Amino acid sequence: MDGKNKALVRLSLPAILGILLFALLLILPTLAGFYADHEARSSWEKRALAQWPKLPWDHEDENYFASLQSFIDDHIGFAVELNRFYRKLKFYIYRDNPIANIVVGNDRFVFLGSHNSTNPHAILEALCVEETRLERQASIKEGVGVLAWSAAILELRSSFAIFPSKPVLYPESLPLTVPSALREACRGFSLRENFPAQLAASRPQHIYYPLTEFQRLKDEPHFYPPGNFHAQGRSAHAFARGFLAMLGILVGEQYDRGAQVVTEGADLQAMGFIYQQPVWHYPYKDFGVIRANEQPELVLRYYPLATDFAHFTTASPASDRTALVLTNSFGAFVAPHLAPGFREIFQVNINDLDPIQTLPLMRAMQNQHAITDVIYLVHDTGFINGFKLTQLSQAMKNLVIEDLRP
Repeated sequence: MDGKNKALVRLSLPAILGILLFALLLILPTLAGFYADHEARSSWEKRALAQWPKLPWDHEDENYFASLQSFIDDHIGFAVELNRFYRKLKFYIYRDNPIANIVVGNDRFVFLGSHNSTNPHAILEALCVEETRLERQASIKEGVGVLAWSAAILELRSSFAIFPSKPVLYPESLPLTVPSALREACRGFSLRENFPAQLAASRPQHIYYPLTEFQRLKDEPHFYPPGNFHAQGRSAHAFARGFLAMLGILVGEQYDRGAQVVTEGADLQAMGFIYQQPVWHYPYKDFGVIRANEQPELVLRYYPLATDFAHFTTASPASDRTALVLTNSFGAFVAPHLAPGFREIFQVNINDLDPIQTLPLMRAMQNQHAITDVIYLVHDTGFINGFKLTQLSQAMKNLVIEDLRP
């Protein structure tokens, strides 16, 4: 073909832009899948996402292409964003549960019904129904006594701080999706003299459970953030003030100074999106509280699985005491509000702690950081479920008795 017959192809600018747009549309799903939070999606849907299949070099894997299709369905495209949009639609428009184990009550009051989707009301059942089991109550009561005795042997003050949780404070907000018998059980638990309240009444100098006080305060604006499972803001602040007073630590009016309402994301991120809500914030500037996460490193020597622990130092504390605060995840949200009352606080979430390491950890903290107090800080569900009390108390008892032998 000579030059005279050669056809020259010229693309106009709109055509070029159209081709680029088409290419972008083809590549966008892959890019979206590459940057998506697949771990979050796995958590929302309570399942493991498909993995990239191995190439069938031996030609024995007849399901290779089916596995590849499953991987593409789980990882390529806009599944995560569409998933998030779907859960927001259920929550904000239809006021329905965004995931199986999250219960949306009246006025979008969110309850964590369970830590798994197979029994979506496990937490409510454990709190409102299972507390009637005398065997569990007896073992918890004995465990409290053993832990107090063990601390006394170590010449440490011990106390239990039990936080009233949302199903106890707001049973009227539980929706109709919760079985009526369970809703009634939660109402009954909040009204009658329940087990934590009975135990606190029997040991008022060692156990704090302010259910009556919280029932009086619960309708104050933003007292307990509706989108939270854990305590936060006004409720955590009021709880800490009352508990410190039980310990004989008075924080004064400066404890409230500088408080303001701010907008923060709720802690129940497992819903598939972050629910923004107003929350009371307390700076505690007059006390000079400084927080250092994952400190001291000493904790890891006795608790290698620790991921949630912190060291609080206070420049102008309300006392010269130093506390080791053993918590679950709920107590970890409240511990910072105790900091103004102590010279130092060492907060450790012990959900994964081997009970046999509890005594060595206490002794190390006592020898190296001169702790004066041991505080067990949990919510009422965690307390009623045992919060490792039986395991901890038995391990502490055995270790202390062994050390006391000549």
